Parts: sequence; structure tokens; C-alpha cells
Amino acid sequence: MIGTVMANVNPSAVEQEDFLDHLFSTVYSTYSLLGIALNITLLYLIVTHKHDCIREYRILLGNSTCTLLLLSFLTFFLQLRFVVAGDSLGYVCLGPARFLNMPLLVLFCTSLMLTIDIYSFMTIAMCMVYKYMTLVGNSPSEKRLLVGIALFFLIPLSTGIALLIYNPNYAELHEILERLRPELELSRYGNYSGLPNVKNIYVMYLIVVICCIGVSSYIVMIAAGLKVSSRVRLALVGF
Repeated sequence: MIGTVMANVNPSAVEQEDFLDHLFSTVYSTYSLLGIALNITLLYLIVTHKHDCIREYRILLGNSTCTLLLLSFLTFFLQLRFVVAGDSLGYVCLGPARFLNMPLLVLFCTSLMLTIDIYSFMTIAMCMVYKYMTLVGNSPSEKRLLVGIALFFLIPLSTGIALLIYNPNYAELHEILERLRPELELSRYGNYSGLPNVKNIYVMYLIVVICCIGVSSYIVMIAAGLKVSSRVRLALVGF
């Protein structure tokens, strides 16, 4: 009798996970939809604003806004929950991607989302470099800006392509996770995505790219900021 009462009082691991899934999904949805709405509004203002101080930065500001908009879309689409077991990593989707039954697409989008999260800082660094170039009178054309943006976007895109080339064995992944984490009953999530072994060159490439983007972006922002402040200070002294 006491055991039955205790069983009713203490929820099972699956019930606890279901509660956390609903909680995480609510938070994911709220913040990602808010991000989508704000970035669409900002993009509208960038496109329609006619003031000269905005016009010359329109392409780069639009690039930053579109990057953050894509990040918000991917976050809402995936709503990832990571499950770790040994050297294996599972990507359990709580968002709309869960109903597509396309683990390769989830793998690509996950890599793209993780990289774009850091790549957004690089778009800010681009704006700062452009500001310095305009101060020294070497402003690039719109065509060169668009080509540069497209080439830089190939960096985060390449991480997703690398994992598609890796093409992990999902049957092996499911077997490992369900053997090592049976209490989670992951089979209820369908054909979830992930990596059966994170110790491979493709995952290493993803990590290296993310670290390089983050470190280089901050170095460029600091250097460009110092250069811009120096030019402005010299201009004020000359004035």
C-alpha cells in the first residue's frame, strides 16, 4: 500500500522528462518567436528607412539582421534537447522538426544553428571594418559587399555539409542511447538525429570553425574599434 502511494507521489523519469520537454519547448517558442518578430521589424526599418546615416550601412545591417532572423527560425524549428551517453550525442527535437522524420536535415540544421550563433558576431565585426574603411576613404562597392557576405556565409554552411558527408549511422546511435539511457525511453521521439561517436574529424571541424569564428570576430572588433576611435579622435583634434 505504502509502495503504491509512493509510486503515485513520485513521478517516473519519463513523466519528469515530459514536463521538462513542455517547459523547454515553451521557453524556446517564446524567445524564438519574439526574436523572429523583432528581427523582421528591424529588417523592415532597414529597408524602408531613407536617412543617409543608415543607407550606407544598409547591406551590412541587413546581413546581421538576416543572420539573427535565420538563427531564430532554426531555434524555433529545432528546439533541441541534447542527450549524452558515452561518446554518443543525440539531438532530440521538441519543435516542428520532430514531425518531419528527417534526421539528416536535423543534423544539418543543428550544425548551421550552432555555427550561426557565433557567426552573428562576425557580421558585427564586418560592420565595424566597413566603418573604418569609410573613414579612411576606401569604401567598397555594394557588389563587393554582397560577394564578401556570400563568401563568408560559406563558412557556417560548410559545417553542415561536413556532417552530411559524415552521414552517421542512426541505427547505431539509437541502439547506443537506448542501451545506455533506457530510463528516457527515447524511442517515443521517433527517428531522432545525432552522432553515434563525437570523436571524429567532422565534429572536430565544426568545433574548430566555431572557435575560429568566435576568436577572430572579437579580435577584429577590438582592432577595428581602436582604429575607428583613433581616426575619430584625430579628426576632432584637427577640427
